[in-house]
Amino acid sequence: MTTVELREPWEQGNSRRYGRPWLATVKLNSAGRFELDFIGNYLSGYLICPNLRVGQIVKAGIKDHRGSGTQNNFYRVTAAGRLEKLTEIEAYDGLKNQQPRESVS
Repeated sequence: MTTVELREPWEQGNSRRYGRPWLATVKLNSAGRFELDFIGNYLSGYLICPNLRVGQIVKAGIKDHRGSGTQNNFYRVTAAGRLEKLTEIEAYDGLKNQQPRESVS
């Protein structure tokens, strides 16, 4: 399993209007719903996280306190340590395929 350090450029914009950018790993719970674990950090215009698996599905975003520009998207971590945008369906399918399969006896 290959791990990479994520260093994704992220525009914060006006700090009075926007919150701090965030990053979370994503998994499916037993009910098939997304579960987030907030990780990483935002430093000098970059989202940074040291130990992500290549192909891992994450979610990243930033809150707009005025309510019209909030970002909240799914991504896949690439081998170059960058984020590739996914739709919600692509993220769900990718996570479903990553789940360990139960053996049938």
